Amino acid sequence: MSFEQDVEEAAFRAGNACDAVVKKYAKGDVVDEPNITGALLGQLDARLEGMIGEIEWRSRFVRGGPGKAAEESWVGADILLNVRLNAYGRYYDKGVLIQSKRLEENNKLSKAEADRLHEQCRDMIHRTFAAYVFVYATTGIRCGGAASFYDYSDQNLYGSCPWSSYKFFTELFRCPIGDPLLREANFGKILSPDVQPRHILVVEAIGPEPRPETKSEPLPGMEP
Repeated sequence: MSFEQDVEEAAFRAGNACDAVVKKYAKGDVVDEPNITGALLGQLDARLEGMIGEIEWRSRFVRGGPGKAAEESWVGADILLNVRLNAYGRYYDKGVLIQSKRLEENNKLSKAEADRLHEQCRDMIHRTFAAYVFVYATTGIRCGGAASFYDYSDQNLYGSCPWSSYKFFTELFRCPIGDPLLREANFGKILSPDVQPRHILVVEAIGPEPRPETKSEPLPGMEP
């Protein structure tokens, strides 16, 4: 096996996790966005566990979000996903923020929902450029950059999210996307208490040829 093969298999499993949740949504077993998101993270937690190729994966939840995160007045991301990989001579520790919406492929957001997403995406991007939108539909989960919704309210949500879930997780695990400031050690510094994500999932992956742990200098803005 190789790095590319192992992370592609992990992305395939993450995509399967998304497909499993879509099936439950299509059958009516989960309905609202918070329930779909919870089911998705549960599936990811279960499937990104143990050996995948030559890399051992482990995931865990970190407490996040204010006490009344489900209130309509809450603004920010639904998910902070932190991935830490050390294998095949590669090391990275980075994260992404994700806002989720429920919408079928041929439908459009209401003006009020589009305006709300616009504000949520601006709020995420003011904290990190590694901000994304997940669209839950009975045909699958689509993913797109929050930057698409930064300047204007866009009711054509599905059309602005071109990636499949498999593509999103492939890029996340291979490392082209993600913010190194969004690592667990920095959560309390980069996220203010009133805008923390509802859910924080940390995924760790250790494989062959790991790099030795070193004491790195604090990232800019993260100095004690």
